Amino acid sequence: MVNEQGETVALDLELTPGAGARRPAREVIRVVQEARKSSGLDVSDRILLRLAAGAELRRPSVEHAGLIADEVLALELGTATSRIRQPRTRSSG
Repeated sequence: MVNEQGETVALDLELTPGAGARRPAREVIRVVQEARKSSGLDVSDRILLRLAAGAELRRPSVEHAGLIADEVLALELGTATSRIRQPRTRSSG
C-alpha cells in the first residue's frame, strides 16, 4: 500500500486461476515478439506463425491461440503439424 499526498493505492497481487493459466501464453508472446524484433520486422507487419512447443507450452498455446495471434499480429497460428487458428478475414468496406 502506498500513501502519498493524501492518495492511497493498494494492489491485490493474488493471481486468479485465469491469469495464472495465461502465464505460459504470455511467455510465448514474449518470445515471438523478441524474434520479430531481432528479425527486423516492422511493428505492424503481419506474420504466419508455426509453434514447435513442448508439452508445457503446447496446451496453453492452443487454449489461448486467439490471444497469442492478436498480440503478435499473426494472420494464422498453428503448431508444426496443424493449424489451430484460421486466417483472419478482412471485411470489405
